[in-house]
Amino acid sequence: MTTLKHTVGLLSIKSVDQLMETLNSLPNTTCIIESKTISSVSLSIDIDMDITLDDILSLGTLIGSIQTSSLL
Repeated sequence: MTTLKHTVGLLSIKSVDQLMETLNSLPNTTCIIESKTISSVSLSIDIDMDITLDDILSLGTLIGSIQTSSLL
């Protein structure tokens, strides 16, 4: 199992629900809120498989697109 951390800043805070829903819908992936502050939310993303750099880059692209769409 691999655990990745991602912090959602204040500008993208309204994307947290969509991020959680999308990441939890992926196979072998569980996303939970690790901590909250007034200006950010830390997510813990557990992936139950061997992942490659390409997998991480794809996940980052997905997260970035969700956060960008929440700014509109």
